[in-house]
Order: sequence, then C-alpha cells, then structure tokens
Amino acid sequence: MREAPPGPLSVLARVPLAAVQRGGALLADLQADKPAATELFTAGAGTSRADRAALADILVDQQARWGAGEAALAQARRLADPATPVVTVGQQPGLLTGPLYTIYKALTALTLARRHGGVPVFWVGADDDDRAEIDHCGLWDAGEALHPIHYPCDAGAPGMLVGDLPAGDAAEAVLAGALPLLRDLPHGAAAEGLLRATLAGSADLGAWFARLLARLFARWGLVLCDPRDPALRRLALPVLRAELARPLETTRRLRERAAELRRRGYPPALTKPEHVVNLFRYDGHRQRISFTDGAYAIDGVRVAPAALRAAVDDDPGGFVPNAVLRPVVQEYLFGSLAFVAGPHEAEYWAELAPVFAALDVRMPAVVIRAGATLVPRRHARRLRQWEIAPLDLLVAYDRLRLTLLDAAGPDAVREAFALSRAELGRVAARLAQAVAGVEPTLAAAAAAAHQRMAHELERLERKTRKAIERGDDDLTARLAATREALFPHGGLQERALNVCSLIGRYGEGIIAQLVELLDGEEGQHLFVEI
Repeated sequence: MREAPPGPLSVLARVPLAAVQRGGALLADLQADKPAATELFTAGAGTSRADRAALADILVDQQARWGAGEAALAQARRLADPATPVVTVGQQPGLLTGPLYTIYKALTALTLARRHGGVPVFWVGADDDDRAEIDHCGLWDAGEALHPIHYPCDAGAPGMLVGDLPAGDAAEAVLAGALPLLRDLPHGAAAEGLLRATLAGSADLGAWFARLLARLFARWGLVLCDPRDPALRRLALPVLRAELARPLETTRRLRERAAELRRRGYPPALTKPEHVVNLFRYDGHRQRISFTDGAYAIDGVRVAPAALRAAVDDDPGGFVPNAVLRPVVQEYLFGSLAFVAGPHEAEYWAELAPVFAALDVRMPAVVIRAGATLVPRRHARRLRQWEIAPLDLLVAYDRLRLTLLDAAGPDAVREAFALSRAELGRVAARLAQAVAGVEPTLAAAAAAAHQRMAHELERLERKTRKAIERGDDDLTARLAATREALFPHGGLQERALNVCSLIGRYGEGIIAQLVELLDGEEGQHLFVEI
C-alpha cells in the first residue's frame, strides 16, 4: 500500500498527556494544577553558572562534528551571551533516534524556545549505561503492523556507556532489519539515504543519534550537547567538587524529599541508599561511590576524601553523574528558562528541588512535553464510521468491541427467526386442520410439509449465523488492527514507533508539519490523522 503525501495534518482528538499515561498520579495532579504536585517544582535560589563563552565554543565544535547546519551553529554561538534564554531537553541516544517520544521532546523544546526567543538544547544522554532502554525501536510495514528492530545483543562490552556502543558491523545489522521495511515505501530511498549518510563517520551510537537529530532538525537550529566531551566535563567540574565537598548531603535531602512525596501520595522514583554518592567512577563501566566512616569507597575499595577529590580534578572525564546529579550539571551549564520533561522525568524532577538548592544551582521550570498518536487515514475513516473516540481503543477496548458487535444486529436476526418459526407453526397447524377436514390421511402429509419447511428455515438460520460470525470476525479483526496501529501491544505508539516509518511514507517534510502541529501543545496528547 503506497501512501500519498499528507496534506495538512488533522487533529482528531486532544487530551491531557496524563490521560494516556497509566498510573502517574503526580502527572495528573500537576496537569490539574493541584498544589500538592505543583509545590514540588519550586525553583532553587542558587546562581551558579558556567563560563558561557567557553560553553558556546565547545558546542559550536560539537555541532560541526555532527554535520549540523548553519542554524544550529548560529544558535550555539548565541549561548556565549548569558542573557540568551535556553530551553533544555534530553534523552539517551536511542536506536535510529528511538521511539517517537524523543522526536516529540525535541519538537516541544524547539517550539517553546522559538516563542521565548531562546536556544533549544538537546542533552544527548550518552553517558547512561541502561542498554535495555535504547537498544530497540519499531518500524511499520505497509499495513501498519509494527516490527521490532534491535541492536545486536553481542555487540559492545557489558557495562559500556550507551553512547559508546559501537556502530560499524552492529549498525549494518540494524540496517539489515530496517531497510526491507522502508524500501517499498514512497520515500523509502530518502529514509535509507538519511540513515546511511548519518551513519557514515559515526563510530558509535551516540554519534549516529546526534547526526540523525542534527539532520532532522537542521532548519530549526536544535543545539546538541554530548556530555562525553572532555572539555564539557571539565567545565562542569565545580558541580562534582560541590557534591564531594559535603558527602551525602544531596542524598540526605533526596531521601527527605522522597518521604515528603510519600506523605503526599506519590511514590518516589529516585530514592538512594543513605551512603550513596550521586556520582559514578567510570573506567569502562560505571562503579558506585559510597561514603562511610569518613572515607569513600568505590566498589568496596576505600579511598581517602583528598585522594578522590584529586582524582576528580585530574580526570573529570573518569566520573559520571547519576540521575540525581545529571540535571544539576545540565543546569549549571545552561541556566535554562525551562526543561522539557516526559511524564516519567517529571516524576523524578519532583524530587530534585532540594538537590539543586544544596548545590546552589537554580532549578528551571519543568514543562511537560507534547505527545501524539498518528492515525493513518484508513484507521481514521474507521473511527469516524464507528463513531468512537481514539482513546477508547486504549481504555475501553473490550466494552467498545461488544458495543460494535451488538450494533451489527445479530439480536434482530435471532428475533426474526424465532418469530418465523412460531408463525410457521401456526400456519402449519391451520393448514393441517383444513386438509384433514377434506381427507384425514392428508394430515400426515401436512405434518411432513411442515417438517421440511422447518428444516429449510433451520438451514437458512445456520447459514445466516455463519455469515454473522464471519462479519463479527471481520469487524473484530478491523477493530484490532486499528487498535494495534494506534496502541501497539496495548501501549502508546509514541513509545514504540520510530520516525523512519514516517519519513519512508511521507519524506522528511513531515517533520516541518509536526513542528507546526505541536507548537503550543505542551502537556497535551494529540490524535492526528496522517
């Protein structure tokens, strides 16, 4: 099935992002502006900032390395002025950019920065080690069935930072699974060209991811920031020093905030053991640092405080912030006007205000990203035909299926056959009585005729029932196919489908349409006919 280029994208429905996220009471309360949630995001009072001129130079070099366009280079240069507003967003380097929510994050940051005259900065979380988070995505076939694409499980070494996972042969194995799904699409050659052009010169997944985003958002000046850069790590060194200057202070405050969240009815996401420092030692894999009895320990080996601080000063690249400290490093560098968060990120940012305050760094406003479910035209037609809301396919599927099957009319058919059998019995009785008055032996013939007619009626009923069942099966199959396209495996499309499926169908111009569509839609989830 070949798709025509999309016209203007049409919004079928719009709901708060919390409505499509199962669980997540904090997000729902935050979007409902309940003080129990909003009070958790009060900004800290610190004023620490990095040398923005040095930061701009580092990021100009990074943009050039990724092959970014002049718009991104110009935006990176603007960062030299500390008065330039910044909107930050981030994500680990997902395979082929990962699921669509990464794209929606970037789009939200772009449009928010554009409205504030600022610079959108995408923090490439290449120094994470959660491989299971980034090693897969999904591509549609021509019928919108989702096919998983995986990074080879035997590529790279255990414990590697995800950004360091090698490209090379592993990336070619990824393409071997992806390209057959793209090549038959109207713009499949463009999608293949995008993947191959950005892979060229990319030694690892972090670089490939950055090159893909640089290409997709070249028109809008998205600035990419890879924290693995040694110069950037040295620029952020004051945050690491501050963490080590008061061992366990940030952990203590985090644990106090976790207790506060529980009192408010929200489960904490970032609770750490009381002796854990929010920094890893990294020498090919991340090693936890703890502090007890006046000394640090790295994987059980005791290290004197002075020795660890000297090691950090000597080689800041050998230390990696954890999920608690990373946002503080980011905001020390950028001093953002706002940070664009996904629903799960918002939950752990709710715990971070005391950590920001402890390290004297201002916490930015947290803005919930926009989201979308893309509804191919044939599925949009079905939704209109059935007069159902897209979200019902997720939250009320079984009830919806039964309602549609009942509307198909099998009860009316059963009633018609029951009435026909009763009427036939009455007709046969009158007929038998009439013919028996003429000739008594004809009563048996009348009974036999009634039996034959009843048998034929039963045959017709069986055939009708089978036709209804075939219709039910067809309706159920079409409903299931529409649900799977919008909510693959009962989950959100944006957490599975990769942007290359859209580019293969509609070309890279679909990005511009999504930019305009999601402008001003922070915190909303749109169902979009495409």
